[in-house]
Parts: sequence; structure tokens; C-alpha cells
Amino acid sequence: MEETVIDKALDLGTTYFRNESYEKAKELFRKALDLARSYDEKELIMLRERQGLARYTVPEPNKHCKVYHPMYVRLLDNLAATYEKLNDLKRALKCAQLMVDADPYNLKCYIRLGKILQKQSKDKEAYNVYVQGLRKAREAHERFAWQISKRLVDIAQQQKNNVKTRLDPRKAGEKLQSSEKKHLIDPIEERKQHVKRSRTGTPEVASLTGSRNDLLYMMPPELYPIIFDGFTAKELFRVTLVCKSWRKSLLEFPQLFQRFLLNSCSYQQLTTCCNFMLRLYKILEQPSMGGSLETFKFSPKYAKEELKSVEAIFSRLSNFRFQRLILSVPNCTTSHLAQLMRSNTDICRELKDLSLVLSFRAGKPYEIEMLSQCKNLRRLEVLVDSSVVPVDSGLQRSTSFIEPRMLPTWAENLESFSLTCDQSKVRGFPFLTLVTHFPANQLSRLSITGVTFSSEANQFDWLANFGHLREIWFENNKGASLMVFMRVLRDYPLSRRLEKLTFREDCISRRTDLEETSDGYFYRDNLQHLREVDLMGSSISGLGISRLLSHLQPNNIRIFNLGDCPFIKLQRTQSSTDCCVLSPYHFLISVPYLESLLLPQLGALNDDTMKLFTEEVGNLENLKNLDLSLNPSITGVSLFEFLTALKEIRSAPLEYLNIDGCPSISHITVKLLENKSLVQKVDCIFERETWRRFGVNSLKYKS
Repeated sequence: MEETVIDKALDLGTTYFRNESYEKAKELFRKALDLARSYDEKELIMLRERQGLARYTVPEPNKHCKVYHPMYVRLLDNLAATYEKLNDLKRALKCAQLMVDADPYNLKCYIRLGKILQKQSKDKEAYNVYVQGLRKAREAHERFAWQISKRLVDIAQQQKNNVKTRLDPRKAGEKLQSSEKKHLIDPIEERKQHVKRSRTGTPEVASLTGSRNDLLYMMPPELYPIIFDGFTAKELFRVTLVCKSWRKSLLEFPQLFQRFLLNSCSYQQLTTCCNFMLRLYKILEQPSMGGSLETFKFSPKYAKEELKSVEAIFSRLSNFRFQRLILSVPNCTTSHLAQLMRSNTDICRELKDLSLVLSFRAGKPYEIEMLSQCKNLRRLEVLVDSSVVPVDSGLQRSTSFIEPRMLPTWAENLESFSLTCDQSKVRGFPFLTLVTHFPANQLSRLSITGVTFSSEANQFDWLANFGHLREIWFENNKGASLMVFMRVLRDYPLSRRLEKLTFREDCISRRTDLEETSDGYFYRDNLQHLREVDLMGSSISGLGISRLLSHLQPNNIRIFNLGDCPFIKLQRTQSSTDCCVLSPYHFLISVPYLESLLLPQLGALNDDTMKLFTEEVGNLENLKNLDLSLNPSITGVSLFEFLTALKEIRSAPLEYLNIDGCPSISHITVKLLENKSLVQKVDCIFERETWRRFGVNSLKYKS
């Protein structure tokens, strides 16, 4: 049982050490070490034999040799490292010496002892330790055929050389000069010989000149920004570690250090980065740079370090001004960020692009207080991972928590706003106060996914706050009804610039047919510039599609998605009695310039209805992309006939075809389509664990 306790103490102590809790790590290592020393010799022998270890740590033991616990040296090594971090070098040195005594042929013990001696400025003693360690390692390998780690040998050799250089730097220089003087008899004659050798291509000259080449030194400095432009700050930092001259050369171009991407970053790594950035700030604060950075991205490695990492970013980097800030901090709430952003306004002053993964704290509009610091914000993207306080799902227009100062014109430059919620953990409508009381703006793109709408008839009335929208994307929103949304487009003049419309319902309860055309409706005003329509998974009916097309400008539509619509039936002609019927002919003549037709998982699609589309290929002269995925009733015969007829009409193949999840279409048909040049690119996957992926073809599904 004791050995299990030692293993657990070792693991827990290592965790404390990595998290910089050195005092706790020290206590654990000391207690584990005392326990390891408490065993008697018989127990230690049995324990070592059980783990397949020799009784002694030396190959030729004598009567004075001791038997040690298998974890003894490792515990000493960890304790010595902990003492180093606590700057207690005296105790660290004692632990390292005990390591050497316990395992004299272990090179790692000598490396630890040598490094501690170097920190104590005892280079001569450290040099002797490295020499002794390398001698012991060589002896163990040659005499006893022990396997020695090449990595440890390289480390010890490198440390020995470094110490030797510090002990006598002149000696190395004198040795180099003396070797050169032996060859230089007459400088003029020597120069003639070098020229002669270079003309004849003598290898000695090539090697001599090649050994003195410095890539950056030979390169014009004006090329640095062009060559290193694609490097991230992390990659550039590694380049600066090559040598001092490279570091100096790159730091003369601070505009290169514009993108700091810290993915899965620990607090210690973040601290190191902040220190480097603060040194860099002295250069960036020049008038020509203004202390501005293009991108700063951070995501924590450990959840428990998340809050203190965010606090460190806003406190230590408060003098910087970011243009783009990306924070993936799911345990940080809107109240935390509001407090930090209010206290460090410089970071947000020039912010144009803000992306956040966070936790929503309901009760007060912290999001408004948070964003009021961002005067120049153009793009806002928020992914709500969880909600701390249950959010009221009702559409409340109360301004009891909103002060006049919290509704400035901070959003006048905002162009895009995206709100995505994890519906399994977030209830209600986060940021509802912000959306409902949105200040004057020029917003052109609005995307809301995964929230819960109220069941009231005015659930979309707040859209009146956005009069310049070019794109609307609503998906997977509980309670959001396409019928109610279309009534808002019918009754109010919202935006005359709308080009892209996506509305995918979370749950379908009743059919949406739309109304017949009337002069009093605003459909035509709101939809006159529409180019892309995506009603996948909605309650729209065949009659609803026909009436919607009558409100659109036929020459504008380029993309149409009708996938997974249960109230659509495909027939040759429209029906006056069945509202679900949609005629392919009526549909295609209404969109003559259609480039992308998406019909995934459309229950009405089979070989018979594919023939209807084959008859209308004359109205598909501009078609480039076709998505027929997840339609099990379509066979290769009807698909081949359709693509053949399409190519005959326009003398050009289809650019892209998606038939994923169509088991009735064989791989032989796919090869035939490619060999006949009926399509340029085909995606055909018969089986997949998850068909719909989060953020790709449907935001509601996670990969």
C-alpha cells in the first residue's frame, strides 16, 4: 500500500509543481521521501525484484552498498527541482549530491548537480561534475554494456562545453588565432591563393566561405517583412532564439510581431509571452507603431487557470491596443469581462474584431457594459457555452437595469453580430437586452443560433433596430417560427439591402403557406435584392415557395436550399387543392440564373421526381453546384440521365455534385460520371458517424 501512496504523492506533487504551487509540492515530495526511507532492506529487495530491477544501483557492489527504493532517486530529483524554483539552492545541492551517491552511474544525477552548481556560480566544480558524469556513463556502456541515453549525453556534453567557455573564453579565441597564424605566411600571397582556388572550384575555399555565411546577414533588411510576413509571433520568437544578431535584426521590424496565437496555453506560458510582449512594447510604442497589435488569441490549457489568465491579459497588457481579440474562456462570465474591460479601456479602444467563448451571467446587462468600451468595434462574435443564472425566456423590454450612459453610440461602426449558444446548457435568450435595445447601427450581418424565443407574436419585433441588414441567419432557435418571421417581413419595412436569408427551424409544428400578393405588404421591398435563400429544415410548403418566389426578383437568385422540408411535394404541375405541391418547372423558371441548388434529405426526391428535373434542364444553364445528399431513393440511373441531359443542353459539365449518404448510387456510377466528364468533382461517402457537423452545414449538430 505504501508504494501506491508514494506513486500518488509523486503524481500529485508533480501536478502542484506544474501549477507553480511549489510549497505544496515540496511538502509532498519530502513526506514521500521519508516514507521511501522507512523501508527495511528485505522489503526494498522484494520491491525492486518485483519491478524487475537489480538489487543495487551499481554493477559491482561491495559490502558498503545500500539498497534504495525504486522511486528514491526520482523523488530526490523532483525535490531538488522544487528547491531550485524556491531559490533554496543549498538544499537543492544537498538533494543532488544524495542522488549521485545513490545512483553513481545515472547521468541525470550529474546533470542536476551541475546545473545547481552553475546557479551558485561554481563553474569549476560544475565542470568537474560533468566530466565525472560522462566518464561514468562511458564506463557503464563499455564495461557493463548498459544502455545510455544519447539525449542525456548530449545535454551533459553541451553543459560541459558552456562551462568550459565561461571558465577560459580567451583560450578558445587564442587557439583559433594560433591555428590561423600557422597558415598565414604572406597575406598578399595567401589572398592570391584563395582567388586561384575559387576560380578552379577548389573544395577548401567553398567550405571556408560557406562556414562564415549568415543567412540574414547576407539578405537585404528590406526583404525581412516580405519573408517573415506569414510567421506568427510564436514562430518569430523561436527565430529570435537562434542568435543575438538574428534577434536584433528581427526586432528592428516590430511590425512583424502582430499576431499572437496562444492556443491551449498554460498560465506559465502566458506569463512568458507577456514578458516578451512588454519588452516588445518599448519598440511598438514609437509614434510610427502606436503600440497596436493586429491579433491576440488565447485559449487556456487548464480550466482552473482560466480566470487568472484572463486577468493577466487585461492587467499586464493594458498598454497594448488590439485590433482583433479572440478569447476562448468558457468559465469566464460576462460580469468578469465587464469588470476587466471597464478597468482596462486601452485594450478595447481600437478593437475592431471581438470573438468570445464565455459563460453568460443573467440578471443584469453586463454585456452592454462590457461592449460599451469598444468604440470602434466592427465584428462581434459570441459563443455562449453555459449560463450561470437561468435566463428568462420571455421577451422582456424592461430597462430597469439599463442606465443612459450604457447605451452610447458604441455600435455605430458594427457590421456583423453573431450569437451562438449551446442549447443543451443555455436556456433562454442571452444578450436579449442588447438586441432589444440595440443603439443606432450600420449592422449588415446578424446570426442568432441556439437561443430560446418567447412564444409571443412579437418575438421578432426587435428586428426593427436593424435597418441595414444584408444577411440574416436564424437556426436551431427554440420557439422561433418561420411564420411569425415572415409576418414581420410582410408588415414592416426592415431592410432594402437583404441579400442572404437563412431560417432553419428547431421544431416544426404547422405549415407555412404565406399569403397571396398584396400591395400593402412589404415582402417585395424587403426581399428585392435577395440572392441566397436557405429554408432547410423549415415548415415552408410548396405553395409557400411559389408565393415567396413571386415576391423575389428572379434575376437575382443564385443559391436556393430546400433540403429537409417535410411540407414539400414535387409534381409536374401546381395543385389548387394540395398546398404542399411544388412544380419543378414553376420553380426553375422563377430562378433562371440559379447557380447552386441544394436538396439534401428531401423526402419528395426519388427517381420519378428526378425525371421532372431532367425535363427542365433547359432552365438550369447556369447551374454549378448540386447537393442531393441523404436521399436514399435516388438511383444512379436517374442521376446519370439528369447529368447527361444537362451537359447536352449547355456543353459543359456540372462543377460540383454531392451525393453523400445515397446508398442506391454505386461507386461504379460515380466512376462513370467522372469518366464521361459529366461532373468535375463528386463527393460520395456512403457511411459516416455524424452527417451534420457543427458550424459546417448545420450549426445545431456537433462533430
